[in-house]
Amino acid sequence: MAKLRHLQKLLERIAQVDSARAHTLVMKARSAGQFTTGGRGVNAPDMTPRDAASALLLALQMEPPTVAGAAVRELRKLSFVCVIFDNEDREERQINAGEVSHYLNEGSMRVLPALFNGKVPKTLGEALDVLFSCKDAFGNPTDFVSHNVRPKGPLVVVRLSEPGYDFVDRWKKGPRGWALMFERRNLIPADKLGALTERTVHFEALRALNDLIHDRTPDKASFDEAHSDG
Repeated sequence: MAKLRHLQKLLERIAQVDSARAHTLVMKARSAGQFTTGGRGVNAPDMTPRDAASALLLALQMEPPTVAGAAVRELRKLSFVCVIFDNEDREERQINAGEVSHYLNEGSMRVLPALFNGKVPKTLGEALDVLFSCKDAFGNPTDFVSHNVRPKGPLVVVRLSEPGYDFVDRWKKGPRGWALMFERRNLIPADKLGALTERTVHFEALRALNDLIHDRTPDKASFDEAHSDG
């Protein structure tokens, strides 16, 4: 099973940092309670889907390493505010989070991916924990997770789609696609002159994290060697 050192190795490549910085980021997040703790060496605990979600958020956050753990914690708390999706017909719709349950019960539109099993996530952390619990999550090359730092507060977009969905050619009828939006409930007044900074983790990295946490990296020693050069 995957250990914290394996997530740290993968974080180096996803965040594009050297091993020393990756170690600092992981240790700060671990101290802040964002990774499973336990023994060391052979007694180190196995990583869980929640740990994979924390590693993803650690790569997406843009704060100094000393406060990386707090930054991950704050990202996990972002509220689910709306979903933008098409229902196989390429007609784009936006539904606020408070209305999603109504449409799920009605059953006429697939307002959330099937991976959520009819449960509406309340926060970004909850949504990512569910996704990394599913072996089939992040199955389409158009999937991504982006973190936008804005003057009025952070926005995280989780882009998911069914196999075969083409985000560029959205009018090609067939599979469905979704963009789940997460932000603070109480946004601060925005300075219109403020810059926006975005960091995005794409399909390949999401799949690598999910494969690692579900033990689909056959030989961990080979994994260490393959990722040792960053």
